[in-house]
Amino acid sequence: MKTIATIRDIDIGFESINTDFSNTRTAARSILIDENNLIALIFVGKDKYHKLPGGGVEGDETIIEALKRELLEEAGCYFCDAQELGITEEYLGRFGLFQTSYCFISKVKGEKGLPSFDNGEIANEFSLKWVDLKKSINILTAEKEHADYQARFINTRDLSLLKEADKIINDRINNG
Repeated sequence: MKTIATIRDIDIGFESINTDFSNTRTAARSILIDENNLIALIFVGKDKYHKLPGGGVEGDETIIEALKRELLEEAGCYFCDAQELGITEEYLGRFGLFQTSYCFISKVKGEKGLPSFDNGEIANEFSLKWVDLKKSINILTAEKEHADYQARFINTRDLSLLKEADKIINDRINNG
C-alpha cells in the first residue's frame, strides 16, 4: 500500500518531546460507504470531534480480520469490496507511539445494524452518523484546529484519508 501521510508532532502544531517510538501499534480503518453513498463517521462527543471507524489489530488478527471486527463494533456493519486506499504513519511523541494505519474503501454488505461500543467508547460518548463524503471532509476541516493533542492526530490522519478517497472516487466518475 502507498503511504498517504506521515504525521509528526510538528505537523499538528506541537513541539516534539520524544524520539523513542518503541511502542508500536497497527490499525485498520475504512471509509465505509452505504447504498446511499453515505460514509460512516464516528462522533466523539466528549471531546467534540469526528473520526473514521477502525482501530487496533489485536493478538494474531490480520488487518482484514481487525477491520471486520472494528466495522462491526463501531458501525454495526459487515463490509464487502474492500479496496486498498493506503497507509498513514503517525509518530505521537507524547505517547512514544508509532502507529501504522491501513485504510480501505469498502461498501456496506447487507443490513446496517447498530454499533456495539465498548465501555471506553461509551465513556467518550461515541455515536455513529452517516454523511456524504464532501460533508465529512468539511466537518473534519472545520475541526482541524482542535485543542486536544490526540484529536489533532486523528483529524490529520482521517482528513488525509478522506481527501485521498475523494480523489479516487472522482477519478472513477470522470474516467468511467
